[in-house]
Parts: sequence; structure tokens; C-alpha cells
Amino acid sequence: MQEKKKTYRQEMAENTKQLILKTATRLFKKHGYESVTVTDIVKAANISRGSFYVHYKNKDDILIESLFDADEKYLSYYENTLLGEAFADKDPLEIFELFALAVNQLFTQNGPDLTRHYYSYTIRNPYALLRQDRHYFQIMKKLLLQCREQGLIKDHYSDQEVLETVLVLNRGIAIAWAMNDGAYAIETRDSMICNYFASIRKKTD
Repeated sequence: MQEKKKTYRQEMAENTKQLILKTATRLFKKHGYESVTVTDIVKAANISRGSFYVHYKNKDDILIESLFDADEKYLSYYENTLLGEAFADKDPLEIFELFALAVNQLFTQNGPDLTRHYYSYTIRNPYALLRQDRHYFQIMKKLLLQCREQGLIKDHYSDQEVLETVLVLNRGIAIAWAMNDGAYAIETRDSMICNYFASIRKKTD
């Protein structure tokens, strides 16, 4: 079924929404989430307050949008990078590991302050991160299935255990980094993820 072409009005509305999101994220990263007001956002974006409230109820709405924007980046990285020629020689478990490492990079790229607010909000509103239709979960499940089909994971590790452990590693590493105000590079914790994937790989004869 051919996708219906957007009208000029719809395109303008989408452009305005993206402008608000990008402007707000830039201000949050520079000045801190608590310090930025809706007035600051509309002034920096050069739009009216009415235009802001057409798309967002408040700043927390932008946090949720940022979370799902990150989810789109996960999908883009998976499809455009990990499935590309540069990684054609990697097996599904190696791709799974690279994806988990990339998630930490992509999720924390807006700095520790905003990362803390992401998790603070989602602890109060867990549905945002727990939705199973997110690209994050769908990609991991797809890769896990491919690993099982190729016999790459030790049998005593259940699918649920693998998924939950990778999830805890992604969230735990990001939260610890944010709590330490980004005092170290997030890549310095990559070994935690790498060691886990090495531990679940089935040895071949």
C-alpha cells in the first residue's frame, strides 16, 4: 500500500515539532533541564507559545519525545550501519553485542543531566521505556532469534534471561554514568557488556 503524501500543512507542522524538539534538547544539554523554561524554548526556536502547545503540553512531553527519538536512532544504526557491508562478516551474536554497545552511546549523547531526567521521568511513568513495540526490544528479539537459529548461545541461558540482562546492563551503565555526572567516558564500561556476551557464547568444536 502506497504511503499517502503529506500535505504542505502537515509537513510544516512536523518541521515545527522537530524544531521544538531539537531546540529544547540543545538548551537542556547546555543549561540543564530544570533551568530551561518553555519561554526559553519558544524564544530560541523563534516560534509562538501557541505553536509550542500545539505539539507539547509541557517540558516532560519533550522528554518522552526524546526517548522515542532515541529509539528511532537505534533503528537507524541497526539498519544503516550494523546491517551494512562493513559488518557483513559478523555473526548475529557479534551484531547483538555491537547494538548493545551503541545503545549506551546513543542514549547518553545528550549529557548526564538529561539522562538523569530521562530515567527520573520513566521511573515515575515506566510505560515509556517498557513498551514492547519499541525498536529497541524488537531489534534485540530479532537478533536473539537469529542467535538461537545458529546455535550461538549456551542452552542454559533462557531468552528472557538474556534480554533482561542486556536491558539491565544498558540501563545500569547509563544511570551510573549519569549519577557520576559523566566523570568518565561511557566507553570505559564497554567491557561489562563485552564480558557478558563472551560468557553466553557457545563454544564450537
